[in-house]
Formats: sequence, C-alpha cells, structure tokens
Amino acid sequence: MMGGGKSFAAVRDICYHSSTPVIYAVPTIELAKEIESHIRNADCGIYEENGGFKDVGLDENGERYKLDLPIKVILSDEYHSVQKEFIDALIAYGHYAIIVTHACLFALENFNLLKGWKVFIDEDPHPLRVDIISDALHQIHFLNNLISNNTHDLSEVTEFTIDDATQKQLEKLACLEYGQGYRDSIKNYLQLLIDPKDKLLCFKNSEDKSIWGGVEWLPLKEIIQAAKETHILASILSPLTHMYAEYKGIEIKPSPLSVRYCEYPKSLQKKVSIYRIWKDEPHSINLIKRYGKSQFEQKISDFVNGREFISRSNEVNQSLFKQMKNHKERLSKKTNGINRHDEKTMIVDCAAYNKPKDINEIYKFIGTTYNIPVDKLIEGHQVQEGLEPSAQAVCRIGLRRIDNAPANEYIIVIPDQSTEDYLKKFYFPHANYKGPIITEDVSNKAGPKEGSTNQNTIEKVAKAKELIEGGLSMNKAVKQVGTTKSTYNKYSNLV
Repeated sequence: MMGGGKSFAAVRDICYHSSTPVIYAVPTIELAKEIESHIRNADCGIYEENGGFKDVGLDENGERYKLDLPIKVILSDEYHSVQKEFIDALIAYGHYAIIVTHACLFALENFNLLKGWKVFIDEDPHPLRVDIISDALHQIHFLNNLISNNTHDLSEVTEFTIDDATQKQLEKLACLEYGQGYRDSIKNYLQLLIDPKDKLLCFKNSEDKSIWGGVEWLPLKEIIQAAKETHILASILSPLTHMYAEYKGIEIKPSPLSVRYCEYPKSLQKKVSIYRIWKDEPHSINLIKRYGKSQFEQKISDFVNGREFISRSNEVNQSLFKQMKNHKERLSKKTNGINRHDEKTMIVDCAAYNKPKDINEIYKFIGTTYNIPVDKLIEGHQVQEGLEPSAQAVCRIGLRRIDNAPANEYIIVIPDQSTEDYLKKFYFPHANYKGPIITEDVSNKAGPKEGSTNQNTIEKVAKAKELIEGGLSMNKAVKQVGTTKSTYNKYSNLV
C-alpha cells in the first residue's frame, strides 16, 4: 500500500546491502530527485527489528552517514538527450553504483546493456498499455480517410501498422488540409504506430465518430531476462500485470525486501473523511460540463469553506479551481510517485476514467488476439487507469507519515462510487464515508445529450475557445471546429 515503505526498503537495500550496480526506474522527474536525495543522505536506514526500530544510517556518535556512492541521475525532459545519457551510463559499467532514471528503461533497444545490473522499477510498470482515443472533433475520421487504402472495411475492428514514411506523409497531408494544430494532433496519434514490434493498433469507425485503441506490451520480460535481478515495487499488482506475466511466462516471486506496513492503522483511518462528488451518476468528464463549470466550482468552494486543498483532474478540466485562492496545486490524472504533498490534509480528486461506449468490440479484439478474458481485461484496465491512480493520489497527502500523521482530520474528495468501493476494499475500510457532495440530478442539466444532433457541441465549443485563446478570431475558430457563433456564445460559459 502507499506509504508502506516500499521505496525506503529498496533504497535501504541499495545503500547498505547491494554490491551490484543498480538501475532505479521511476515514472517522474520529481520522484527521481526524491530517490537521489534519500540515497545521498542515507535517510532510509530505519527498519523494524525484534519489536523495535533500528537505524543503520547512524554512526557510533549518532550522526547521519553521508554515503559517497557514485550516482547518475537523469532529469532531462528531452527524449533523445535522456536516451543518450542512459545508454552512455550503461556502457560505462562499473563507473556508477546507481543510475536513477525517469524515462529510459522501457524504451531501451539493446537489452544486453542491462547485463550485470540490478533493476528496481518503482511503481507497477503496467506492462500492457491500452491507449484509447475518442475524437469528437473528427481528426481521426480525417486520418481514417487518409489511410483507407491501407485497411479493410472501416466498419470493422481492424489491426494495422504504419511505417515511418507513411506517417510523415500523413502528417504532411494533415497539415496541408487542416493546419499545424491538426498535424500535431495526428502526429501524437501516430506515435502508437511508429514501432510495430510487439504492438498493434485497432479501430472502429461508426457514422458519427471514430475510436482507436493502441495496444503494446512493454518489454518487461526482456528486462528481466537481461538484468541480474529485477524488483517491481507496486501497491497492488493489477490484473493487467498478472495477465502480462502469464502471457509472457514470467514467474512473480515475493521480494526478499520487507516493508513496515501492509495496511493503514485503524487509528489513522479514523482521521480520514471521504466524500464523493456525484450522487448516483457514473463519473465522466461530461458531467462537469453538463452541470456547469462555474456552478461546479462554486459547489466545491462552498464545500472546502476556505480550507487549503490540492486537486487532481483530467487535462480537459485543468483550469478548474484556478481562481480559488485556497487552491494550492493541480495534479494531473497520471500523477504518481510524488510525495511532496505529505503535509497537505485535503485533496479534491475529479479525475475520471472514461471508457468510450463503443470500446467493448476493441477489448474483444484485444482479448482474442492475446487470449485474455474480456471481462478481466476491462477490469484490469479500469483498475490500472482509473481506480489505482486515484488511490495513489489521495494517499500521497499527510497520510504517508503514518506514525505521526500531524492533522486531526484528512478530507478526501473522490469522483464516484466505484472509487469509493475501491478505497473501502483495499485501503481505508475504517474511514468515515460521508456520501456525495452534489446530490441533485445532473442528467437534465444543459449540455450534450446522448443521441442528440448536438451531441458534440460542448466539445466543439471547448476546442473553439482554445483556438480563440490561442489568438484565432472567433469566426475562424468556430468555422474550423464546425459550429456557429451563436452556439459558441450559448455554451461557452460551460467550458
């Protein structure tokens, strides 16, 4: 569980018990910096022994050791620079005791470079990545038309790959027809396709929208086979990870490292008050639009009542709460491994896991391809992409200081009933569950209605607003997204 001591156990092993060079892979730059600090300051030496605590990081005078380990920490955001730094450090085997990286391990091509290294992967690496793209602005519909010569009947779920040359041609055509912004969007979609190794992309095209699903297996097995040892640090290994291990023939063994906690103490759980945003509705991004963004912000403002808080949201709602003075920071939907919030006592989590309605056929296709039960695939993806990240986020406030959590109450606002059930089952069975903040019916509020001819109105208005804020005139913006000025003026206050 989060806060149980997994990272500390791993770093303690690295500092005090490992004679093998180590690669420590984390998902974010912030966590890479944090791990480096723990190693350099040797502040990871406390562990339980014979009912008491021992600190192996202190000398005979009670002073903290400063470990003089040669460390290479890779913090660049520039992909090619990161790759070169990582490969150069691997080639210089024996020069570094530890390499800490946030981005390189799974993109490695020559896995023989890992020979002799011990690998720690901090946070479940989610080996089966399923990227689902639903496009209300019909950019993918345009892309479907461009590649129609490469595929079969577009009404079916289809598997295909695109080589580099085709990708560049599609980007060029997109730029000529729709401009640089659309070219960049399509470029992002095509990144799923540029490396066909152990990867597929499938899509379903219907009359009003297109849905793409990109699927890839991360090369975890190649890492395990090449490295001397591989340790995966994970709070709850998702069904996807177990499916991956079974599919790839990987044996998961218990780690020899031990952590202090397997569950939150009841005394701490009783300090936790958990609210959910919506009463009955399954949470989706559109609910905030349908309810009204300003009304939603006011409801949250009334609820927090001047209390400082951090928030977590999808990218589409990243502007939420910006005008509220007591809103301290927004975390992205994918935030994990960031512990700098351990003195905060309130988080409003309105991030969403949204499964497109037509995606079941794509899951069926993926399941058939990889011989995975469809219901387990859907469950695993929901856990990994929605429920577990939400749990990761809410557990990274002051709760991580388990022994001496300083606040008398921690307030957690979660999106929906599914998230509440998940937290109740795995993390906080003894917390105080307070019910919904928004109790009125949302289904009849203004916004796009299922089956309506204006089903994509809000999305179009949001895109137009983004273009206008970027300097485009209203006339050009509404024309580009396929709506009108009157529609924009009618709905712009909802986005």
